[in-house]
Amino acid sequence: MNRTKRVKTLKKLIVGTVIALIILPTILCVILFVYSRRLQQQIYILTDRVAVAEEGRDDPAEQYETMQDTYRQEIDELTSKISDLENELTSLRDLEKNEPASETKTSWPKKVYLTFDDGPSGHTQDILDILDSYGVKGNFFVCATQNEDYQKFYRKILDEGHMLGIHSYTHVYEDIYASEEAFREDVLAIRSFVNEQTGGYNATYYRFPGGSTNLHARISIQSCAEWLTEQGLVYYDWNISSQDAVNPMQSKESIVRNATFGCENYEEVVVLMHDLGNKDTTVEALPEIIEYYQNLGAVISVIDENSMRVQHDQ
Repeated sequence: MNRTKRVKTLKKLIVGTVIALIILPTILCVILFVYSRRLQQQIYILTDRVAVAEEGRDDPAEQYETMQDTYRQEIDELTSKISDLENELTSLRDLEKNEPASETKTSWPKKVYLTFDDGPSGHTQDILDILDSYGVKGNFFVCATQNEDYQKFYRKILDEGHMLGIHSYTHVYEDIYASEEAFREDVLAIRSFVNEQTGGYNATYYRFPGGSTNLHARISIQSCAEWLTEQGLVYYDWNISSQDAVNPMQSKESIVRNATFGCENYEEVVVLMHDLGNKDTTVEALPEIIEYYQNLGAVISVIDENSMRVQHDQ
């Protein structure tokens, strides 16, 4: 009798151990993946101001070097952490599948939306030319520019069949998120500006400066999101970041890798990139990013009412 009990206990122990070995990698994958994305978001926030300042929309030029010194060390550390996490995630996924590391994927996104924040800029025409050469459409979340040479692109983006969304009028976090009233004023200002520049187009898609989970907002993003809905606006975040906001450290190869890493986890992919004059490597990486997704058989298209809403958790 005692032996029978010991056998049953041993069986339970073995089954429990096997189950734990199966579940544990999955849990660790989820935790590390979420942590990795949080770190990417922090990098985006820290460096976006640097990039926009260099373009001339934010702080005066004399503050640019100071901001670089302030943020660069933290960016380096976060980038290193993300690289380590991505390696751990790859190993854990292989362990979960109980198979050696392989380039072979088992599922792929069916739709891909290439999004470009902060334009128009001196690179907008380059981006449009590349998209046209591959027969695909992009999604532009624009800011207000007083550069008359760039203002023509608001209309051109629409005329060429791309999605024209709005991002911010000022892109100054402290001003935009100073209060809910300030947030609303910024949204209405950029929407009105785009309407004037395009001859009557009313944007329906919006992207929060820094994303909907940014660390700058001291106001209720949920309340802001509800107000956007009342205005007929749908906000979009992203689930894949090219990390091209890490400026000027990101190489073309790094941007391609970041813009495609983890895409097998999503049925629809929204890739974050930037349309700014200092994003040379983003433009250089764009053809390879497009080819990567096209080789998977994914449809690269514009966000519309049928698209999956990619929004960060509040």
